[in-house]
Amino acid sequence: MAGSGGVASVGGRDSTFLQLLAKPGFQKTYVLNGHTNSLLFIWKCYEYTYDYRAPVVFGKGINWRVGNLEKYDAGEWSYYDQGAQERMRITTRGTLSSLESFMKLQANKC
Repeated sequence: MAGSGGVASVGGRDSTFLQLLAKPGFQKTYVLNGHTNSLLFIWKCYEYTYDYRAPVVFGKGINWRVGNLEKYDAGEWSYYDQGAQERMRITTRGTLSSLESFMKLQANKC
């Protein structure tokens, strides 16, 4: 887990956030597009390997996202992270593209 140098922060029994930068002693930032891209890569990994652990991690990541997405809502734009640093708008095409891909994947799996 992130507190001991891992890459995930547990948000409850069935909820996990995948940290963009996970380093012992480093403040957890909860970067939304890092979490979103991690989920997309985990699903891609599952499509190639059929490793039974991938859907478990993916599902816990989705649970975290569903339960916390409103924390990023800033009206017509979105907060980059939940850290104490100055908030940044999500404006890059890469971020928007990953969110579009995620929404398509989520729509097809539900």
